[in-house]
Amino acid sequence: MLRLALPVVMVMAMTMAAAPAHAADLRLPNGDFDDGLTGWSGSHSPGGVTAVTWEGRTTARVSDTGTGAAYGRESLPGLPATAGTRYAAYARVWADSGTADLYLRFRGSSGQLLGSAYTSVTGRRWNEVTTTGVAPAGTTTVSALIYSGTANVGTAYWDEVMIGKGATDLGIQIESSVPNATTFDATSAYALYTGTNDTNPQLAVIDLATEKVTRRLTLPDSATTPTVGGWAAATATDGRIYLGTYPNSILYRYVPGQTTVTGLGRAEGGYSFIWDLEPGAGGKVYGGTSTRGALGVNPVYAPGASAVIFSYDPVTGDVLPYPLPLTAPKAVTVLTEVDGQVWGLAGGSLLTFDPARPSETMAAKRLFADPDYAARQGSAWRDGVLLTVARDPAHVYGTAGDQIFKISKSAKAVTVLLTEPGVEGLTADRFGNLYYKINDRLHRLAT
Repeated sequence: MLRLALPVVMVMAMTMAAAPAHAADLRLPNGDFDDGLTGWSGSHSPGGVTAVTWEGRTTARVSDTGTGAAYGRESLPGLPATAGTRYAAYARVWADSGTADLYLRFRGSSGQLLGSAYTSVTGRRWNEVTTTGVAPAGTTTVSALIYSGTANVGTAYWDEVMIGKGATDLGIQIESSVPNATTFDATSAYALYTGTNDTNPQLAVIDLATEKVTRRLTLPDSATTPTVGGWAAATATDGRIYLGTYPNSILYRYVPGQTTVTGLGRAEGGYSFIWDLEPGAGGKVYGGTSTRGALGVNPVYAPGASAVIFSYDPVTGDVLPYPLPLTAPKAVTVLTEVDGQVWGLAGGSLLTFDPARPSETMAAKRLFADPDYAARQGSAWRDGVLLTVARDPAHVYGTAGDQIFKISKSAKAVTVLLTEPGVEGLTADRFGNLYYKINDRLHRLAT
């Protein structure tokens, strides 16, 4: 695992409980070698594998100095596995010389090896390696093996080894609807579903251990301020779940374990979305709105209306809007915590504020010209992503319009990395690589 020395900052407790693994992921004990070689049994020739620090990472070094011997360590006794299921092993490896092999191994109830799959990599850099295979009949466990074969001579450094299984179908959860947002706590996922002509939006509570829907809750509304769909979700620092909806920007709260969802009031008047939610210190929640209360070619919106940033304080129960220092902003499409501040995007402008004093510290910096909403009325949702990656702590990455860019945290200077029509959905994997999509194609950003 990569070790970083971080300065002490005033974190506004947007640090939620550690993000749970996806339901399809299996926890591999000591896959990051923070505890040396604990949980990794000797395989093949004795010796050859040691726990060392390399390039700032705690790793397992496989050193093979001559042909005729094979060295490796396997994550035994393995993890429970089911025959007929596809599994994958993932790892990072620096092949300083020679070849590095990652095996996925399937064993039966007596520990007998039933089958395996492997992938080989080379290269003096941190390689991301994946090996996949289907568990044969009789499989009860699956394990990962880091390995150097008899014909190989070389040294490799391994880190962040994990095993996953194929995506699990959770079954029908809410009929005739789609999930628009999901948030997590340590044990559950909370999926917010949009409504239909006949039903209000619903919240599905999914147990991460059993992968079962344990509760379905309907979001209440009224005839004068109907709630048609759900759009945003966040887990507050006190463990409560907050939901953003449209077309009346009503904020909802769900307390895990209860049987109802509570409406907390409107973030702003008119037809509008609560577009994004971000947790803050002391159980507070911050949100951004959009003035458009429907999707499509002709969205409903109030002429002259302006998007806002708002906060909800669980102590006072107040939903407080904060006007933006911009001219008639159409949407605040993302909010995220950056070193104790809140950063957001509204069109082509960067917003920043101190969550302890939003009104006094709200600032805007124009990065780009605002997107042409008149020409692309249904495309405002493309315009907002901000994220940080561990391998580049000096910058924040994002999208606005058709551009991917990075912003320096210190000077707020922007560098455009890509301009391409239709760019959207910027995200990062656990290695810090950035991905985006154009139409139905996934792309990896070259950096």
